[in-house]
Amino acid sequence: MLKFNSSEGVVGGLIVETEAYLGINDSASFAFNGKKSSLDQPLFGPGGTIFIYKTYNSYMLDVVTQASGIPEGIVIRAIEPKFGNELMKKRRGVSGPSVTNGPGKLTAALGIETTVLNGQSYRESTLTLDWPNRLVPKEIISAQRMGNANTPQLRFYVRGNAFVSRSRKVNKT
Repeated sequence: MLKFNSSEGVVGGLIVETEAYLGINDSASFAFNGKKSSLDQPLFGPGGTIFIYKTYNSYMLDVVTQASGIPEGIVIRAIEPKFGNELMKKRRGVSGPSVTNGPGKLTAALGIETTVLNGQSYRESTLTLDWPNRLVPKEIISAQRMGNANTPQLRFYVRGNAFVSRSRKVNKT
């Protein structure tokens, strides 16, 4: 469960789609070939560190998954809203799955409009991952990452969930 305690209220829901990025050996990763910059510094933090960056005029939400110095993480691509639904609809100006079914849509719905959370731990931030209240889906599908046709199957989503981004060829995990 992803929760954000925004200035306008608590919003969030069940994570239904993610993509993994595997650091220095992953050509789609910020850290490919050991590259570092001041913008991606949070990616090199300990597991649970929040990394937010802007691309194509949208903010992306990543969470580091490895120990300090190992720049691997996941992009949270979509959630199924469970609370703060009206606020998220208002922020996006739409309803239904279009509210949160993509990484830029998700951050806009949550109200994440800056990188101010960068480097914070989700355990101590206004943006949290609530593990005790997670649900285990019946089936998780793996597929190639969006926009990266020649990559390993590092996109994971809940089969049949309406809040997942558009479909691609799939393999069961």
